[in-house]
Amino acid sequence: MKKNYTFKIYKSRNIVSRLSTHSVRRFLNHLRTINFSKHTKVYLKVAYGKSLDNFGKVAPDCNEGYFGFRQDLLQAMEAFNEI
Repeated sequence: MKKNYTFKIYKSRNIVSRLSTHSVRRFLNHLRTINFSKHTKVYLKVAYGKSLDNFGKVAPDCNEGYFGFRQDLLQAMEAFNEI
């Protein structure tokens, strides 16, 4: 099962850039190019696939969040990749 990595860069509430890929290397290279400024937020999502929830329904497994600092984004990426 492959993980799917997605990020969206928001500046002043508008999407500036977006990337979705299975390649960790490509994803990390694009993350390094983000210039964080006062109004920059990055939405990060790592999807692991689908599984059954407690009610027997198929639900997506993913971790996601919004980050305003490079250090927070890289720590979250590290944590999301361990699963």
